[in-house]
Amino acid sequence: MTPFENRLSVFVFLLLCYFIFFYDLGGPALFEPDEGRNAEVAREILLINDWATPYYNFLPRLDKPVFFYWPAALSFKIFGVSEWSARLPSALGGLGCGLLIYLIARTLLGPWGALWSSLILVTSTEYFVLSRIVIAEMVLVFFITLSLCSFYWGSHTERTTYGRLFYGLMWGATGIAFLAKGPVGLLLPGAVICIYLFLSRRWFLIRDWEFFLGLPVFLILVLAGYAWSEIKNPGYLSYFLFEENFLRFFTSHFERGAPWYFFLGILAVGFLPWTFLIPIIVKETWNKLSDDKILFLIVWTLVPLLFFSLSNSKAPHYILVIYPPLSILAGRSLTRVFEDSLRRKNWVFSLPWLTLSTLFTFTVLSFYLADLLPQELRIPPRGLQILQGNITLILLLGLIFLCLAIGMRFSANLDGPYCFSCLGFCVLFLFLSAITGSISSIRSSKELAEKSARVIGPKDQIVIYDAYLSSLPFYLSIDRPIWVVWSGQKSRLMGSSYIAKKRPQPAPGYGRVLYTFEEFSELWKPFGEKLLVFIEEKNLPRLAEQVATVPKVLVKVDDIVLVTNR
Repeated sequence: MTPFENRLSVFVFLLLCYFIFFYDLGGPALFEPDEGRNAEVAREILLINDWATPYYNFLPRLDKPVFFYWPAALSFKIFGVSEWSARLPSALGGLGCGLLIYLIARTLLGPWGALWSSLILVTSTEYFVLSRIVIAEMVLVFFITLSLCSFYWGSHTERTTYGRLFYGLMWGATGIAFLAKGPVGLLLPGAVICIYLFLSRRWFLIRDWEFFLGLPVFLILVLAGYAWSEIKNPGYLSYFLFEENFLRFFTSHFERGAPWYFFLGILAVGFLPWTFLIPIIVKETWNKLSDDKILFLIVWTLVPLLFFSLSNSKAPHYILVIYPPLSILAGRSLTRVFEDSLRRKNWVFSLPWLTLSTLFTFTVLSFYLADLLPQELRIPPRGLQILQGNITLILLLGLIFLCLAIGMRFSANLDGPYCFSCLGFCVLFLFLSAITGSISSIRSSKELAEKSARVIGPKDQIVIYDAYLSSLPFYLSIDRPIWVVWSGQKSRLMGSSYIAKKRPQPAPGYGRVLYTFEEFSELWKPFGEKLLVFIEEKNLPRLAEQVATVPKVLVKVDDIVLVTNR
């Protein structure tokens, strides 16, 4: 690779990173339920000024460590409360992880392997989606990746100041991962490192781990952080460590089970448009465990995949941690295919664009031939409305991607396919950004909050009846609790098993939050202030029967209405 090609390829990659991580980051509304809930918990950290307890609608929500929400809260503190600042930690985590993979892949594979590995990582579907939403997993993956990269660099560096620095980073990054997510922040990198050392027969490296410096740093971070939360919330550690970790992994207590092959399906979709490389990766790495770097990457990929597959609680974002090593293996396979002049197969570079072209073409056909498709493949009515205004553009993009696929087939070097791939993905993300706003409008309470704010007075009591709209408190900028009316019998409330089971007291100085149907019906008429109730339209007859009157409808957005007792 000539210096000019190097600069050009790096420039177009950085341009792509801008579009993936930062372009129109604050444009779409907060998606429910996760984005709205996580952003509101972070906002209430500042509102209540309690950095040791996560509050949601002024109730302690101890399902996750408070440090899980700190990045968004710090972003709010610095940049103000907005969708952009809420998503900024995920975007920075995604960018940081991409740069880490470039650095370690350059060590393992050289410049072209590093560039392709980073490109594959940041354009994998699940990776770039999670890097643009308010979710702590991207920050967690950054620190786990930093921990494992630091270990590898430290274990392959002479025992000098640099070697000690790498092991210090390993301990510090692992400690922060433990703070953010709990024991899994230690178990995953620890298991990867131990199994790698066992298989490579390099146990002697443990003596270089700077235990006298690194272990105290790790313990101070973890013990000080969790002790602080335990002092503020007695019983927190027993609940979090036992129920949210032990029971979640070993039992079906949280009712989030799935078949053992669940994550294979998630990976097949989440790694698009690079999924086709997985069989090539298997072929290229078969019987190559004697190669130290291949062994490390395979262990890094398979250990978390097996760990979460054995768990009795599964969620799609759990396996995000395997995308960095898998991308390096994919980048290695791509460059090896091209560089082997005896079996050069440029058609491999066409496959991601053929995949995208096929997906876009299928989308167009599903729009015009919806009645001919099985029910499972049909696009919902609201989705069809969004597609209707973009159908020509979708077809055009499909044709562009097909042309890119054909052009890749005849490339004489790696620079052309790489630069055109980056530019092609820039075009793709411009399109995705344009339609994400429309999609978010049907998965958020922003419009409902904006219309309702016009009729909500400073003394009115806001109520949510038999549901919970996770982003509504964020967009209403509440400064006192919203009443939540429920049956009192659900296993989860407001997205929290802890709140439903423990029914904790609200933050000091704030009034009651939870009411049963019977308790609320008794307050309907005698309550001194106006009650403003958000309720699904289908539940209006039940509310009218319980309060023995027909509530007055003030606002209606989709299937949610705002009614009042005055």
